[in-house]
Amino acid sequence: MKEFFKHNRGAAFCALAVIIVLSVFLGTLRSVNGLEKKVGKLYSDSTSKYVSVSSDLGKLRSYAADLFAVADAHGCADKGFSDALRNLSDVISSPFGQENAVNDLVTAANTAYRRLAAADGVSDAEMTTAKLNFYDIDATFKRLVNNSDYNKAAQKYNSAVSSFPASIIVGGKPDAAVFN
Repeated sequence: MKEFFKHNRGAAFCALAVIIVLSVFLGTLRSVNGLEKKVGKLYSDSTSKYVSVSSDLGKLRSYAADLFAVADAHGCADKGFSDALRNLSDVISSPFGQENAVNDLVTAANTAYRRLAAADGVSDAEMTTAKLNFYDIDATFKRLVNNSDYNKAAQKYNSAVSSFPASIIVGGKPDAAVFN
């Protein structure tokens, strides 16, 4: 065996290089897949400390839709609000690629609520409904921001997929939403 390596150093070096590359590739892939599963589990499952992120996003969408209905009836909801509602609905089933959808929805709801508060002809009952939904949106968003278990896992996943060599091996995977 010693003689083989003595006369075939190039082949031995290539074999060693292939083994190292495969180890790095498989280890990186396994690590990223494990982090992806953890993010997905924290996204869909409730814990003793937190309601599931998907549940909170469903509530956020519901509160925003109710606020939109009142604001739209008085011309206070713009296309950005309806687009933000649709975008959140499109991505609510997965933790990946929705951070902007949530932020856009919260911003649009805030704008519509402020326009509605300044509008004429809004009944007290409609304003109360809008106010309650606006406060529920705010509280739900704060819960998402304060869900440290999920947000830390999402940040760790995002760092993993954007660092070398994972960025080459699993390139193109969308970031997990981090709420802040």
